[in-house]
Amino acid sequence: MNTDSDNPPRNTLLRNLAEVQQWIKDTEPSVCKLTTHDEFMKTVGNCMSMALYLLRIGLSLTPNEVASRRGVSRYRAIALGHMVRMTKLYEELQEKVARNRGEICAILGRLLLETATRLDYLMTARRSSYRHFVLIGYRSETEQFQDLRAKAKARPLLPIEKRMLNSIMTRLRRDGITIKELLANKQWDLDGKSFR
Repeated sequence: MNTDSDNPPRNTLLRNLAEVQQWIKDTEPSVCKLTTHDEFMKTVGNCMSMALYLLRIGLSLTPNEVASRRGVSRYRAIALGHMVRMTKLYEELQEKVARNRGEICAILGRLLLETATRLDYLMTARRSSYRHFVLIGYRSETEQFQDLRAKAKARPLLPIEKRMLNSIMTRLRRDGITIKELLANKQWDLDGKSFR
C-alpha cells in the first residue's frame, strides 16, 4: 500500500482505497484454502494493516486545524473520541497479534468490540442518548459532589476541596447539566443498556 505522507493527496488516497478493495476481492476466496499457521498469520497481518489504514482515513476526515482550535460539538467529540480509542486499541492489538500474545489479544479485542459497539449505537441513537452518555460520564463526580456537599455542611471546605467543587461546577455548566439533573440520575448504563 502506498503511504506517501500522513495525509496523502486525493489521488493517492483513491489509489490506496482501490488497492484495499482489490486485496479483499483477491483474498476472500483463498482464505478457506489456508493450511499453515504462517499463511494464516500473514493474511491476518495484511488484513489488520488495511483495517488500521481505513480507521486512520476515517480519523483524517476530522475538522481541519482552524476548526480544531474553535472546537467541535460535544456530540462530534464523543464520536471522535471513540474513533481515536478504537485506533489506539487496534494498533496495540496488531502489535500483540504479531507477537503471538493471545491472552492480551483477547482483552484488547473485547475492549475494541465494546468501543465499536458503543460508537455504532451512538451514531444511530437519538440525540438524547448522547446527552445521557455525557451524564453517565459524571458518575465519579456525582459521588465526589455529594461528599463535598456533606463536608460543607459539617465544616468549611479546605482550599483544595473548594477547587474540586469549582471544577465540577464548571464542567457541569459547560456540559449544560444541572445539579438537580446530576443528582436525579440513577441509571449509569447508556439508555439502560450494558455494552459489556
